Amino acid sequence: MTRHNKVLILFGSTGSLARDKIFPSLYQLEKLGILPDDFLCVCVGRQDIATGRELLTRSSMESNVDSTIWNALASKLRYCKLQIDDLSTYRPLRQILQDLGERVELFFFLAVSTKFFFDIVNCLVGSHSWIPGRSYLFLEKPFGHDFESSMNLQQKLEDLVGSDCIHLVDHYLCKPGVGSLLEFRSLPHIAQLWNKDMIRSIHVIATESIGINQRANFFNQQGQVKDMIQSHLLQVLALGGISISEKRSVKERKRDFLSSLRFSNRFPVHVGQYSDGEIGGVPVCSYVREEGVTNDSKTETFAAMRFISVLPEWEGVEFELFTGKRLKNKQTEIFVLFRSGERMIIQSEPNIKVLGCPKEVETRCRDLEKNWQRNLFGYEAILKACLFKEGHAFLSGAEAALGWKSLERYLLHTEQHQVQLYRAGSWGPAEALKTYKNIYDRLQEQ
Repeated sequence: MTRHNKVLILFGSTGSLARDKIFPSLYQLEKLGILPDDFLCVCVGRQDIATGRELLTRSSMESNVDSTIWNALASKLRYCKLQIDDLSTYRPLRQILQDLGERVELFFFLAVSTKFFFDIVNCLVGSHSWIPGRSYLFLEKPFGHDFESSMNLQQKLEDLVGSDCIHLVDHYLCKPGVGSLLEFRSLPHIAQLWNKDMIRSIHVIATESIGINQRANFFNQQGQVKDMIQSHLLQVLALGGISISEKRSVKERKRDFLSSLRFSNRFPVHVGQYSDGEIGGVPVCSYVREEGVTNDSKTETFAAMRFISVLPEWEGVEFELFTGKRLKNKQTEIFVLFRSGERMIIQSEPNIKVLGCPKEVETRCRDLEKNWQRNLFGYEAILKACLFKEGHAFLSGAEAALGWKSLERYLLHTEQHQVQLYRAGSWGPAEALKTYKNIYDRLQEQ
């Protein structure tokens, strides 16, 4: 009998995230030989399911899976039924974990709504399923719904399990390219260019051609600003704004940079919503005609905004974020415009590459590209980082809270920002494209 040393306890194992992302990613990790032989996944849910194998059968796997790999993964899954807010139902989970012995590391992954985070952790502690010193907590976005709720949730969780073991998932930090920005900035010649005297502006772009993918209940409460800018793009931007010469932790430096951000008074925030259009020659419906969306919804599916930093080292530099759904193409990149008029682009999608790399480090840039192209992507990278405790892939609660704080002026006055319609398959609302012309010019190159 295998003695398990790494155990993933997956809450939300019957949900769409587990079905569409987590189980297919576990399959890929098994296929690549990354899942240890002593790995076990305890799948937690409220449904009556006989085995973890049944969950794997329901998942969004490709049709041509290798039966040997599939069976190997299935043998590493167990199912445990409980009610996540009922302490009395946690006894079976506690028993499973106790039977695994005293050396096992426990990775609790909560792929559930933020409203359940405290109840689950409270029950884990109350049932003695949480073992201090060898338990780790991983939480999906969103973390709270504004600055105050985020800080309150962080404090409540810290009171239960401490701060060091709480990790917030951000899959953009696992994207080869944009998520590897610190590695790129560390190249000698790049480090010399990365300052306010050389850089005019830094732009983070994340466009998608897809819509909301049957996530109306979630997206209607979030919108593009909360779903993408707060959760992802501000964190990517922070990788471009922090000092790389200090000895303090990356998390501490990111907190300093995020705290320094202020909305630019020169450029307005633009929000929009897609109307009927065409993408890749296929007609697509407007947001308000999506299943589960009301025809009077004002939820934004597009957002563009500009920040400045009050840090002296970034005086005179502007930072832009640009994101939307049902746009012409999927594109994820950091676009740096220099005062000389030259530019540099670090791209994750549609291709992993660096454009405009100075000739002094051309060879190093090409080597980085090759390394990034071999890296894992998406939830494969997240799950590997979880099991092997790769801290760069996760946020602290303080970083997430500062993301909310940076957006507070907008979030407190959303009614002041008119939601502009844009045709699906375009690059966004016409007025936004005029305002954010540097980004629009870049997008039109694709």
